[in-house]
Amino acid sequence: MSQQISEEISNLGKRLVGRLEEDYVSAALDYVAHGENLMALDTLAGYVEEFAVLLEKEELAEFLRLAAFFNAAQVPPFINLQAG
Repeated sequence: MSQQISEEISNLGKRLVGRLEEDYVSAALDYVAHGENLMALDTLAGYVEEFAVLLEKEELAEFLRLAAFFNAAQVPPFINLQAG
C-alpha cells in the first residue's frame, strides 16, 4: 500500500509541473524517496496554496483522497485547496 501511495503522490506532483516550479515539486517529492509520504503531500499542498496554483477538479479530489488516507483532509493546507 505504501508503494502505491508513493506513486500516486509522485504522479500528482508531476502533474503540477508547469503551474508550479519544477524545483518546488522536486523538493516535495524528495520526501517520497525517504518514505515520508505525508510530508511530501503536505509540502505539495502548501506550495499549491502559497503560490495560488489552480488545481483541476480531479487534482483537488486526489489531494483530498490522499490526505484522507493520512486522516489529514480536514486540516491546513488541505482544507484551503481549491479547484479553478
